[in-house]
Amino acid sequence: MGKGFKLERYDKVIRAASKQSFTPFSPELIITKSFKEIFNRGAEVIGFDLEAEVQFTSFNPKPEREQILVCGPEGGLSKRELGLFRNENLYRLTKNRLKSETAILYSSILVSSQI
Repeated sequence: MGKGFKLERYDKVIRAASKQSFTPFSPELIITKSFKEIFNRGAEVIGFDLEAEVQFTSFNPKPEREQILVCGPEGGLSKRELGLFRNENLYRLTKNRLKSETAILYSSILVSSQI
């Protein structure tokens, strides 16, 4: 976690965004010690990259399967981090760069609207 990271603040932002969008779905913020741990949870791990070929609007979630949505920092995920994804699990969210907190909330709303 970065310096100044406050889990309570992010949980509050997540709850407020869920209430504002009138969705019963509330994303869960997962903190791990290493990036690789995300892939060991048995869930479908979805990554976002501005250079990905496939638009996220084509993603078809399976309601019975947990999805983990991963947005990188402002500069995007590193090549090493991108290498951990299977190619079909990398998507372009928008044409423009979004702040991480905006990107993850936007992507979770897209997923919940399709389930």
